[in-house]
Amino acid sequence: MLDNNSIEDSLWNVPSLPLLLDRIHHRLDDERLKRSEFRSWLTEDTKAEFINGSVLMHSPAADDHNEASGQLYRASLYADINNLGKVRVEKALVGMTRNDYEPDIAFWRKEVADRFEPAMNVYPVPDLIVEVLSPAKKTSNGTQKPNMRTTPPTGCVNTGLLTPRNKRWNSTCFQKPPPKSMNCIKGHFDR
Repeated sequence: MLDNNSIEDSLWNVPSLPLLLDRIHHRLDDERLKRSEFRSWLTEDTKAEFINGSVLMHSPAADDHNEASGQLYRASLYADINNLGKVRVEKALVGMTRNDYEPDIAFWRKEVADRFEPAMNVYPVPDLIVEVLSPAKKTSNGTQKPNMRTTPPTGCVNTGLLTPRNKRWNSTCFQKPPPKSMNCIKGHFDR
């Protein structure tokens, strides 16, 4: 996967760059309209995300997914007890640069969380996202949902990915850039 600097350097050498940028801007404008429309019909009862211009509708989660999310949420109570910030589960729509995600678990440090308002329904980029991985899902146009293992959410410093397997939860984290105050947890959680 190319990083943004490599892509930018490659594009700089394309003679038709101004025309290409114009087409990209038009596509992004269309995508912004679709995203706005998505947000207008999204309700509390609908589990959906807007990813790279496509709507991804979610089916009900399997029991192993629900159990993993429940264990993570119980572990996250530490943040509440110690007044470190706020944790949201499943139905918190997070507005990223281009996409709207509903991560399984999201955490915001106190300085950010103190600005939350009661009627808020689109949250800022969190400091930590944890996703319980399920079998691959398809978007509404039939394409594969981007894998958070290879496509970390823009701006999120820490993302944990948990895969329920054989009654154990294996976790993998990536950090970009590595935070000074947090360590990446690797290992397993027994049921």
